[in-house]
Amino acid sequence: MVENLAPKQGFTVKRYSISSTNDLEQVGGQMVSQVDAVFVPTDNTIASAMQTLVSAANAKKIPVFPTVDTMVKMVAWPPSALTSSSSAWKLVKWQVTC
Repeated sequence: MVENLAPKQGFTVKRYSISSTNDLEQVGGQMVSQVDAVFVPTDNTIASAMQTLVSAANAKKIPVFPTVDTMVKMVAWPPSALTSSSSAWKLVKWQVTC
């Protein structure tokens, strides 16, 4: 759903994949250097290592938008990276209005 709606709102979706929780530190570190925000779908592998992803994102001040309530509890809100002109803030407004 996000991949279909995002381009209509001016966002580019970049996919990243991991095969185990061991991959998340490396892939997460690479990802937060290349994106304005992170959307986390429902995924048990990521859920198991969510704190690793959150730590990488926090280090770069990249907001994380999880879809599962247990993951939401791990993410600080509002992210310090949000400004009214940032792509991430536009993403927040887009998620709220969709």
